[in-house]
Amino acid sequence: MRLTVLEQPAFSVSPRYAEIVAAAFSQRRKTLRNALKGRLTAAQIEACGLDPGARPEALEPRAFNALAQIATPPGASHPPP
Repeated sequence: MRLTVLEQPAFSVSPRYAEIVAAAFSQRRKTLRNALKGRLTAAQIEACGLDPGARPEALEPRAFNALAQIATPPGASHPPP
């Protein structure tokens, strides 16, 4: 494997990016809907153009960034679906 560091990032990363990625992968074989429960509704996941039933390992890095940009902080209430 070869890793090439880009001079410019491929996209601007949301401050909550790492949190969303960690939450998505925190439990094995969970769907986005279940892994991100309390942070994003199924409707919000769909609004990012993603299937709430998809597994995190199927997503591209940009998809996690889209989710991070609209995610509700843990413990905060989120809008109804």
